[in-house]
Amino acid sequence: MRKEKEERILECIREQEKISRISLAKLLQWNPTTVGSIVAELLKKSYIQEVEMEASTGGRKATLLSLKEDMSPSILGISFAPSFLQIGIGSIQGKIFETEKIVLTPLIIEKIWQFLFQIIDKKLNKWKEIRQISVIISGLVNSEKGVSIFSPHYQWRNIEIKKILEERYQKKVFVENDVRAMALLEKSFGSCKKKRNFVVLNIGDGVGSSIFIDNKLYIGSYSSSGELGHMQVNAKGLRRCSCGKIGCLESEVSNLSILDKISSQIKLGQYSILRQKLKRDGNLSIEDFLFALGEKDLLALQIAEESVEMITRALDAIISLLNPERVILYGSIFQSEYLYREILKKIQSILISEQGYKISLSNFYKEAYAYAPFAVLRYLSIKN
Repeated sequence: MRKEKEERILECIREQEKISRISLAKLLQWNPTTVGSIVAELLKKSYIQEVEMEASTGGRKATLLSLKEDMSPSILGISFAPSFLQIGIGSIQGKIFETEKIVLTPLIIEKIWQFLFQIIDKKLNKWKEIRQISVIISGLVNSEKGVSIFSPHYQWRNIEIKKILEERYQKKVFVENDVRAMALLEKSFGSCKKKRNFVVLNIGDGVGSSIFIDNKLYIGSYSSSGELGHMQVNAKGLRRCSCGKIGCLESEVSNLSILDKISSQIKLGQYSILRQKLKRDGNLSIEDFLFALGEKDLLALQIAEESVEMITRALDAIISLLNPERVILYGSIFQSEYLYREILKKIQSILISEQGYKISLSNFYKEAYAYAPFAVLRYLSIKN
């Protein structure tokens, strides 16, 4: 019970950023003596600090409390994204001192651990202050044991990441699923600091979601919550998903799926303003697709319409089942004003306003894999 109360006070201080003891007691509706006792213990443990005096309203000035700042480069963050590695040095407050993005090639994937060890060795040699390693990875993750249960993009099963890195480097290692880490990013540094129930939907090279219920990250019984990308949305689909199934949301609306669709149709003779670029370069990027969409390219519009339909089904399921305060969208495709507007229009036509939802874009979508490892430890520092 005492630990739960400590966690609740830490959460309130994080949400408010600065708050007095008496304001904490009012907010939590607890006895001021109880709040004072727990605050004293948290100060003793150096979890929080007294920062300044609250502006006086006539009586004695109240001292404000905030979380203890640690701006040192104490964390090595490693992100195993579907198509790249991102490795950075940062603090528990989310300050990034250095970050490096490495596009994956077949050779790197084949020798991924050897490659990774070389990079980590260099980082640890340069940054002596590093005390912890935070790893995020796509796919099913048992965060408690630090195991990658299944990562379709890396073809991993039951890889003990935590054990491997702790034995080699003798530092504390934390492992989390990438989209769950995005939810922690929103909770720690983003737009959901004060939200207790929200969902993150990420559409990139893969598709996934993560869920906060009653101010807690929902993991699921077998660490597989939020695997929305592997929900079948097209039983008659032709594209096989990275998980092996046919017609999954990921195989229909991910960046890779959209590019495969438009490239295939162009090769079959359908007209698109991207035809010459595909012929010249041999491939297209999601930015190319978004450009074509902005130019009202008919083929791009057709594929976008199909994607809107399936994304809306997913959002309908999320909102109807969980009734979140907010749904946060990550992904390049949502940066298309046309596509985003069409999704909002369609979801409004099938949901009722009384459900009280709000859909918004993340401010971190371009830098999620850079910041997410540090958000994981920020969140855990409060929970533990």
